[in-house]
Amino acid sequence: MHKIDNKRKKTLRRLLFLQAFIEFVRPQDILPVIGLLKPGFLLLLFTIYLSIPSYKNIIKSEYVLRLCLAFLFLVSLSVFWSVNTRYAFNNSLGLALMLFGFVLPFVYSFDSFKDIKKFVDYYIFYLSLASLFVITHGGKGPGGSLGDENDAGLALAMAIPFAGFNMMAEKDKVKKIIYLLCMLVMILGVVASASRGALLSLLAAILGMALLSESKFKILLFLVISGSAVLPFIPDSYYKDMGTISDTKDETRKDRILGWEKSIRMFEDNKWFGVGSGNWGWVISKYETYEDIVKYRSHAGRAAHSIYFTVFPELGILGGGIYFLIILNLLRTYFHRYRNSSALLIRNSAIISIGVFLVGGVFLSVLYYPFLWYVLAMIVALDRIQKYDSKISDR
Repeated sequence: MHKIDNKRKKTLRRLLFLQAFIEFVRPQDILPVIGLLKPGFLLLLFTIYLSIPSYKNIIKSEYVLRLCLAFLFLVSLSVFWSVNTRYAFNNSLGLALMLFGFVLPFVYSFDSFKDIKKFVDYYIFYLSLASLFVITHGGKGPGGSLGDENDAGLALAMAIPFAGFNMMAEKDKVKKIIYLLCMLVMILGVVASASRGALLSLLAAILGMALLSESKFKILLFLVISGSAVLPFIPDSYYKDMGTISDTKDETRKDRILGWEKSIRMFEDNKWFGVGSGNWGWVISKYETYEDIVKYRSHAGRAAHSIYFTVFPELGILGGGIYFLIILNLLRTYFHRYRNSSALLIRNSAIISIGVFLVGGVFLSVLYYPFLWYVLAMIVALDRIQKYDSKISDR
């Protein structure tokens, strides 16, 4: 039975590596003929099939995973009070596939620090490839969750702490250079996205690395040198565009703030359960005046451009509370004792990555995107291994 279990875990790990490749490199979008085969969906189904025997024990052992399922339950339940039931259903299905097809199998099958470190290395490599696509395609990502410039920029910014910390800790010179190149490529990708939200996410990544690094002077010196290496590749138009971040007269900024004001009213009218997952754009027109539409353009059918102004209007206090309780539980792992240096490195990178997500999420509608769930899977798996190792050593 033990050999069968190990064999299943090994197979699942391979499938999860492939899933990450499909998610971030998007070969099915680059070569449409691959897309006809639906590789991502088939991988998810096979992963779920192999993972079914493990679900009960994994869910029972990890409180944060039960919170994830509670969030999924509320998202699914919102189909019944949504104006657009299709959007709510699609979000619930996507979240279910992410949790049962990636997060739970990851926590179950990645049962050693070495395996998680290997996944992180591939994660960095995949995002570097995606960044090269962004750089060479006018800021747009290869597709899927990385198709939009803003979303691609956030995904890259979230991966930068993993590359940066690994580079600082790596003793092998060749590997050190590879991590450095990956980090520089991802920084250039964020710049190429020309996204103001992504720029703030990048700054959050740099600040987080400086705060959590044991050698603050070394990391700051490294970041200054890295920034200097990237500067020659940044066009003048980028500085002009980023300068509008603090411009109170910027029309995009005014339009976004107006949408947020309407979001607050929507939340006040639907405090507990919200208007339904994915239904912000289908209900917002009720809160628009003729003057709003004439002066700007209608927000109907659009996104709220913020996880905060999406989750509470769409899922109310219950949904928003569960969502941020999940994030709080992940951030609390910063205070857990980690004996393994590699695990500590990954944990700190993941904590910063969540901080980057929370900063970028102020301006981006990425509530149902896979970015946070990938980092969540890494942290929960790390913490699970650490707790198991601690029990063994205490005997």
